[in-house]
Amino acid sequence: MRAASDEVHLLVTLWPCELLPAIAKLRFTDGTSPRPRDPRDALVPPADHGLSSGYRHHLRTAAPFRVRVLRSTRHELGTRVRTRTTTAVILAAGAGTRIGAHRSRVPKPLTNLMGQSLLQRALRTASEAGFGRAVVITGYHAPEVGAHARAAAARAAIELDVVHCRRWTEGNGASLLAAEAVVDEGMVVLMVDHLIPAAFLRQLTAAESGDAVGLLLVDGQPARVHDLDEATKVRLNGNRIAAIGKALRVFNAVDTGVFRFDQRVFDALRHEVARGRAEISAAVQRLASRGQMHAVLSDGSFWCDVDTPEDLAYARRVLKRRLLVPRRPTSDRLAGAAG
Repeated sequence: MRAASDEVHLLVTLWPCELLPAIAKLRFTDGTSPRPRDPRDALVPPADHGLSSGYRHHLRTAAPFRVRVLRSTRHELGTRVRTRTTTAVILAAGAGTRIGAHRSRVPKPLTNLMGQSLLQRALRTASEAGFGRAVVITGYHAPEVGAHARAAAARAAIELDVVHCRRWTEGNGASLLAAEAVVDEGMVVLMVDHLIPAAFLRQLTAAESGDAVGLLLVDGQPARVHDLDEATKVRLNGNRIAAIGKALRVFNAVDTGVFRFDQRVFDALRHEVARGRAEISAAVQRLASRGQMHAVLSDGSFWCDVDTPEDLAYARRVLKRRLLVPRRPTSDRLAGAAG
């Protein structure tokens, strides 16, 4: 976790004019002045200060802004302002041995697909889905992947944190656990080598999770999944996940590699990593056994896991067909059946 602090950060995504009732009693960082040096950076504890008419005008016209919230008032603020998941965690740590990254000396996240790298596509998809911030987890060739991520994030107009996972060779569960250092809210998790439409991310952010720790977006039509033998299978009981794994013999859905988790997932990951099971699916199975993992059926859009040169060729063929679809957001050109 982050170093102990009296403050946490919350990215408010509602338009500021909608927040006026919740921030009408702001006390700013200097403790005395109703105007902070940076009007986008204010403390929100109980207070008796008001806002000037000029500052109210600024709030009505400004873009969404970042607020620092005292831990002691986090619950109180939560009762006033409804927030949503704003961070997308992209796992980009693997060596990509099956796709031949070690031979080509090009890290898998930098693999070119129709003029853009897989990492560029993932960041753009997160941005198009409405996420204001991305966290990219690196491992293999970390400096190169990190530099590429920063350039791609700038083009996608999305805030970025890059975190290097020293234990990336253990599995993607260890990589996700590294995100705990910079994520203190709910998050959506996606794999850099999964080609998905922005609609998938919007589905997960809109879904109700109830008391579940996590949601997994699943494909309810396994027969149409490319390379089903290598896919991670899921057995559902209603909307609850009963079992997950590549070796499942009885299943009725397939894992798309897109998750939404709250902070409790890190405890499950720690438990499994400590026992040598450093895969996200192991933590998901642990949560599922407690009834804490639910599934959301995908909207039927095309998606693809790019693990091998054959997968890459398949994705390229599909993308070429999608380029014929006019006037749609780039990521959503993936939508529709694979054909």
